[in-house]
Order: sequence, then structure tokens, then C-alpha cells
Amino acid sequence: MGGIFINRLRKWVCALTALALLLALASCGGAKGGIQTGTWSADETVFTNEWSNIRFTVPEGYRAYSAEEVQAVVGAGADMLVNEGSMNQTQADISQMRSAYDFMVSNDISFPSVFLMYENLNIQTLLMGVSPEEYFDALVTQMMSVESFGYEEVSRSDATLAGESWFVGTVSASGGMLYQDYFIRKLDGAIAAVCLTYSEDTKDQRDLFVGAFEKIN
Repeated sequence: MGGIFINRLRKWVCALTALALLLALASCGGAKGGIQTGTWSADETVFTNEWSNIRFTVPEGYRAYSAEEVQAVVGAGADMLVNEGSMNQTQADISQMRSAYDFMVSNDISFPSVFLMYENLNIQTLLMGVSPEEYFDALVTQMMSVESFGYEEVSRSDATLAGESWFVGTVSASGGMLYQDYFIRKLDGAIAAVCLTYSEDTKDQRDLFVGAFEKIN
């Protein structure tokens, strides 16, 4: 895959990450609104979150992003969406302040990549009864507002991840050259969302990432 095409796809991931953040209302770090973020092992190869009961082992050839790197990705995506007119600067700033990211893993060259985030439903009472599928509906609506990337919904299903049942919604962009799976489930008054991004020629590696998730207890 050429460097220009990879850069284009990475810009798409930045934009989609920022879109996801519009729905994330919990503050970053520590224990916020009942949400507990996890920790990495000393060598940054194993992530553990007792609260969400998730362990993730980084596949060989990939690495964990630092908090500063995650912020840079999010900031770049938010800038793109502001330039697109899909959100204003105030919305972009609020979305970043209210986001709870647990981790982001990629290999800096190609796909797939993965991130885990949470939204505290207790912050907005109107969201208390939202289902994972309804949450995905809202996300897709915002994706469609970025017309230049050609988002399309691909499928909806249920799947097992880290020993739990999740709703899975899949979208594509750029004529199916890039895909993104959203694994969504409710968790103690919050929404947990795992997002897997992969290109047409790295679909086979998607299962590698899915298998890297484990249930702790």
C-alpha cells in the first residue's frame, strides 16, 4: 500500500476518532463518574482494567500509544472535522475534555489499529436508557455528516469479545477501502466501545486483535 494512500487512510481514522469523541462525555483519567481507566504493564505489552474486566495483550509488531500520542491523534481529527464544518471549535474542545480513553494500539505503518473508550451515561439522564444499537445509530448519524469520506454502514451483529456479548456495528469509507468495527456494550451505567480499524488488505489481521482481548475474571 503506497505511502500517500496510507496517509489518507490515517487522516480518515483521525476524523472518525474525533467523531466518536463527540459521544464520549466522561472526563479523562482515573476514576471519573464511576469509570475506572486501566494500566499498562512495565513493558507496555499487556493492558489491564479490573473495572471493565478486560485484559489486552499487544500483538507482535504493534505498540501502545502514549497519552500524548492519543491526544495528538484526537486533536488532528478534531481539526479536520472543524475544517469540514462537521463541528465547531467549541464542540471539538468539549469533546476532547469529556473523553475517557483506555488505550490505543497501532503499528505506525499500516492497519489494523484499536482503541477502547467509555461514555458515562449517568452524566446525561436522556442517555440512561440508550441501548448499544441506539448508541451506534447516533454515531453513524454523525459519521454521515462528513460527506467527503463517503461513510457507509456495512453490517450489524452480535459477537463475543473478552468473554462478554457485544453489539457490533461496521462502517466503511472510501468505497470500502477502509473498515471500522465498533464493539459496544453497557457497563455499570456506562457505554464501553472498542473500535477496530482495518483496510481491505488487512482484514485477516482483524481477528488477531479480537483474540488479543481476554476476560480477567
